[in-house]
Amino acid sequence: MTVTGAGPVQAGRSAGYTLRVNNTGFLDSSGPVTVSVPSADAAGSGWSCDPNQQQCIYSGAVPAGGHAPVLTGTVTAPTSFPVGADQVIYLYGYVQNDSDVDNANNSVNQTDPVVSGA
Repeated sequence: MTVTGAGPVQAGRSAGYTLRVNNTGFLDSSGPVTVSVPSADAAGSGWSCDPNQQQCIYSGAVPAGGHAPVLTGTVTAPTSFPVGADQVIYLYGYVQNDSDVDNANNSVNQTDPVVSGA
């Protein structure tokens, strides 16, 4: 799984992200692929996304060595942070699939810095 953001992000502004589920195994996946996403507006071809759960489900098989259709969405950077907090936005993804035998590569995290507005 990979996630790519558009950081650095200006405080108070939105930035896009792309999340890709890869099948690095030797067999096609079976059953639904469920992904936790960083925003309620995530969408992608063939995905069914629930904005309340921030979760998307892909019912098709992901071919061995291939990937599911890309998910995209936007996150908004806060305008202020608590004292001592990192000034970043967190992009993440977590995938679940019953046919997956290697859970070690089922999550991804990325931070993008938030910069002051001009």
